[in-house]
Amino acid sequence: RTPMAGQKGKATEFAEEARKMAAKEDWRQAANLYRLALSFDPGNETLEELLEESVSLSASSRCLEFLEKARSAIALGRPEEAGELYQQAVAADPSNAEALFAQVKYLFASGREPSSFIEMAQKVTYLDRHNVEAWTFYGKLLASQGEKTKAKKALEHAVDLDEMADEAKEALKQLRWKLF
Repeated sequence: RTPMAGQKGKATEFAEEARKMAAKEDWRQAANLYRLALSFDPGNETLEELLEESVSLSASSRCLEFLEKARSAIALGRPEEAGELYQQAVAADPSNAEALFAQVKYLFASGREPSSFIEMAQKVTYLDRHNVEAWTFYGKLLASQGEKTKAKKALEHAVDLDEMADEAKEALKQLRWKLF
């Protein structure tokens, strides 16, 4: 057996173990095993794709775990703990709109200065373009910062998404009074 064949054999063994972990939805372990397989077969595009997918699913899975723990912390009356868990959820998967929105709402509820998280609120609307609550929240934040034109656009977008968005309609009504 040539050294190269031995390398490929090891890669195949690790890849098979990784597939077993993926079947069990143990994405972190699957990613580690795919990394090992790639170390024995560098440049294998299939392994690279499987690694990328496992890393992404691992991040998503960790994010959801942190979100679930944060919900429990809220239910148990421990908002500071929930805030830390929201932060960990966002760190695990920065593209998760639900986690980012939960963190933004926590920061607002805890009395933080809106200018410190308004960009995060905007990112939520990019990640989840159909989230009426996020657009309404973002519009109200903009209004609180004196960004009335941007606030109006965000709130109108919320109403465009859902004509029954009463909170957005009310915020628009209040905003119109402030414009004149």
